[in-house]
Amino acid sequence: MKRIVTVVLVFLAVAINAQKTSFKSFYKSHKENAEVSLNVPGFIARMFIDSDDLDEEEVLIKKARNFKILTFTERVDSVSSDFKSFVESSNLKTLVRTKDGKDKAEIFFLEHKNKIREIIIMTEDKGDELVFLGLKTNLSKDEFSFLITEMEKS
Repeated sequence: MKRIVTVVLVFLAVAINAQKTSFKSFYKSHKENAEVSLNVPGFIARMFIDSDDLDEEEVLIKKARNFKILTFTERVDSVSSDFKSFVESSNLKTLVRTKDGKDKAEIFFLEHKNKIREIIIMTEDKGDELVFLGLKTNLSKDEFSFLITEMEKS
């Protein structure tokens, strides 16, 4: 009986730890130091987004369950370093990385069971401002591929 309880507790500890690799954990640990921190449920965000302006992004907006936004204007280097560590420890995959002088943008995603569970966008403006947007999603690989293909066209 003790072995079963021990196995169950170990399994729960691993499961809880696995859930903390989401952007939610990064958001929670940095929101106090952020200039702006917003956590908006998907249904509320969809009320304020004009669907007439959406084309390929509509799939993403409809499938997003939660939007987390963090903006930093101080300690940008420290937060950027923390985010790099978070990306490595969370096994996030890089989708796009672009740089123009000191400005840069990166898009990461987290895949689980053939579904894209999270998309994280990080932008840095001349080293003065750092913005993160985390989207909790449930996109299939086909939907994700469609989004990427359509974005490349525009």
